[in-house]
Amino acid sequence: MADWEKHLNEVEARTVPLPDEVTTLLEQIEGQLDRLVQDSPVAALKAVAALERTAKRFGSGAAAYTDADELSDETLATALACQQQTPEPGCFATD
Repeated sequence: MADWEKHLNEVEARTVPLPDEVTTLLEQIEGQLDRLVQDSPVAALKAVAALERTAKRFGSGAAAYTDADELSDETLATALACQQQTPEPGCFATD
């Protein structure tokens, strides 16, 4: 288990850091959604749908900027801690 933790720390160290304010906001959203799932599942679904729309809008814009900056797939994969060969949620295709 220690090797896996070491690997995760090494991967995280190579990624682009999020501003502290964004990390805090994401943690707050996660906490609120956790509570909503228990208290009002339909409201949780509505919140998730809103987040998905927001993520899609800003993700598309950010991906367009990475294309304009001509960042390689390898650079993006490292910055996002993604595997180039196996795209996963949170890893955006720029093609």
